[in-house]
Amino acid sequence: MKIALICPVFPPEIMPAGIMLSQLAKYLLSVGHEVMVYTTFPSLPEGNVFAGYERHLWRLYNQDGIGVTRCFSFVYGRDRKRLNRILAHLSFTITVTVRLLLDRKPDVFIVETFPVITSPWIVVLARLLRVRCVNYVQDLYPEVLEDAGLIERDGYISKLARLVDRLTCTWADVNLVPDDSFKEFLTRSRGTQESRIVVIRNWIDGSRIQPGDRENPWRELQGIPSETLVAMFAGTVGVASGADVLVEAARELRMRGWSDILILCIGEGVLKGPMLEEAKRFGLDNIRFLPFQPEEELALVQSTADVMLLTLSKKHVESSVPSKLITYLAVGRPVLCSADPVSPVAKTIQNANIGWVVPPGDSVALADSLGELRRNQRRRRQMGMRAREYFEKNYDILMAMDKWGRLVRMLAEES
Repeated sequence: MKIALICPVFPPEIMPAGIMLSQLAKYLLSVGHEVMVYTTFPSLPEGNVFAGYERHLWRLYNQDGIGVTRCFSFVYGRDRKRLNRILAHLSFTITVTVRLLLDRKPDVFIVETFPVITSPWIVVLARLLRVRCVNYVQDLYPEVLEDAGLIERDGYISKLARLVDRLTCTWADVNLVPDDSFKEFLTRSRGTQESRIVVIRNWIDGSRIQPGDRENPWRELQGIPSETLVAMFAGTVGVASGADVLVEAARELRMRGWSDILILCIGEGVLKGPMLEEAKRFGLDNIRFLPFQPEEELALVQSTADVMLLTLSKKHVESSVPSKLITYLAVGRPVLCSADPVSPVAKTIQNANIGWVVPPGDSVALADSLGELRRNQRRRRQMGMRAREYFEKNYDILMAMDKWGRLVRMLAEES
C-alpha cells in the first residue's frame, strides 16, 4: 500500500513525536509499504530553519530511503503568541493540502497534526479522495487550551473547537489514541464509536535506551559530585508542564540546607525563561537549566539521574499523556510526580509502584519527597528496576510496531 504520513514535526528535529513517526515510517517501509512523509521545514525548538534546508513552497528530500516532502509553514520561533501559532498551522494546512492534491493518491492517510485547524481539513480531503484515514490523536483540543487558561472554558471558541473535533473523529475511519483514558474521553465527550478507536501506546526503542550507570562521562562533564542526588526533569517546559514548581522546590531545599540535592531541568519551552529569571533572582545554585541534549546521548544523560521529575499544572488532568514518562521508565529510574492524583499519569505511577505522587504545584511536598529519597538508595533502586520492567511490558517499540502492522493490514483489507 501507499501510505501518506502527515505530521508537522519530523527529524532532524528531536521532538519525541517526530522521532516516533520516523520510526513508524521506517517500519512501514521495511514491511513492504510505500511511504511518503509530508511535514514542514525543520526549525524546532529554536525557531530557526536548520542548516542545510532552505524554505520553499515545498521540496522533496530523501531520508533513509523515505520520501519526505517538506511544505512551507510560518516559523514562529521562540515567540509563542497565539497568532503566530495559528499562522504556522494554517500555512502548513494550506500547502500540505495542495501538495496532497497534486501527488499520486495514496491508499491511507495517517494524520498526526494540530487538531481543530489542520486535522479536519486532511480528514475531509481523505473522504473526498476516498482514501482511508487514521486520525492520530496525541493531545485533546480544546481541553489543552482550557487547562492552560488560554481560552475560556466552555466559551464560544471552546464549543466551536469541540464541535469541529467531534466531526473530525466522526469522519475519520480510525481514531488512534495513546492511552485507554483517551479512548474513554473520546467516547464520552466526542460521541466517537468505540469500534472507531484504536489504542497504541507511545513507544521508545528499548534496545537503544537502556538503564546505565549514574557515574558516567556526562555527569563528570557537568561537574556533578558523586554524593549529589540528581532529580531530573527532561522534556518540554510548556504551560501544561507545571515545571515552574521546581524553582520553588529548589528554594525550599536550600532553606532546609540540603545542598546535596540538585534539580536538573533539561529542555525548552515557554516557562523556561521565567524560571531562569526566578532562579537567578533568588541566587539558586541547586537548580540547573540545560537545553535539549542530542538523542544519541539520551540514555547516558538520563541515567545520570537518581530520580526523574514529572510535573503537571494544577488544571491539567486528562487532556494529554506526557511522553517524557516513557523515557523515564526506559532508563530504569523511579518517578517523582507532581500531578492531580486522579490523572492517568499519576494512576499509572501509583498502580505500577514505580514512584511517588504529590499534589500539583506543591513545592513543599516535592522537597519533602526528595529529602526522603536522598536517604533511601535501596528503595530508589527497587523502584527503578520495576520501572524498566513496566516499560518493557507496555511501551517498547516492538509491541507498538506489531499493533501498527495489524492496523495497516486491517485498513488494506477494508480498502
